[in-house]
Amino acid sequence: MPYGDEKAKLALAFAGRWQVDPADCWAYADHETDLALLRSVGHAVAVHPKPGLLKAAQEAAGRSFP
Repeated sequence: MPYGDEKAKLALAFAGRWQVDPADCWAYADHETDLALLRSVGHAVAVHPKPGLLKAAQEAAGRSFP
């Protein structure tokens, strides 16, 4: 099972394989270990986030995750 930064690497590899711009992709996550994944796509969504991800989402406040 992918974990942490590995999720972002896999998502980018998948997008590259299918010639999709990561800026057009969506990712959904609930934990701060998924920040790399959320930062790797154009549309990041925190779903029922744990405290660390909630803080990052609040700091981003409608922008890309920092």
